[in-house]
Amino acid sequence: MLEDTKPLERTKDTLQEEGVIMDSTLEKYNVRDTKRFYSDINEKALKGLPVNTINMTRKNKMNMSEVTHIKTELLQIICTSPIIYEAKKKYNAELDKWVISVKEIGLYGSGKTENEAVEDFIDAIIEFTEVYKDKINIITLMADSLKQAYMAKILLCDNDRSKLKSVIGL
Repeated sequence: MLEDTKPLERTKDTLQEEGVIMDSTLEKYNVRDTKRFYSDINEKALKGLPVNTINMTRKNKMNMSEVTHIKTELLQIICTSPIIYEAKKKYNAELDKWVISVKEIGLYGSGKTENEAVEDFIDAIIEFTEVYKDKINIITLMADSLKQAYMAKILLCDNDRSKLKSVIGL
């Protein structure tokens, strides 16, 4: 089997050496590697993991554009259904803590202040996206398309805390 046709079972260091950018939620490939590993990228997208291709000119690295590979069904849900997260903020006097929860993704955060609870909640989302990506084969068997669309929208925030707060409505 040729080296170029092996599935994407590489370490983070190997991916970075090969031009894949992994400092975010989304895997990002340059155009050459997107062509080289298209079948594997397509398989990830079909499982519900958006993957980006970066097109950057060599002359001008500031002139960069990205394309997202996303399962059509999830894109249709995101575009046509109200993917709105119902963040509930509640002060628990017994625990002397604020608790923020979002049932659509089954996560919560807590803190002494409302702001601490928000930050803890965003941390929980960022941590969960890693678990979600690692366990995508199991998750796609259990989660319906709507739940996957909620997660895809979060993944598309690319670990940007301000985008996550905006999308969640915090």
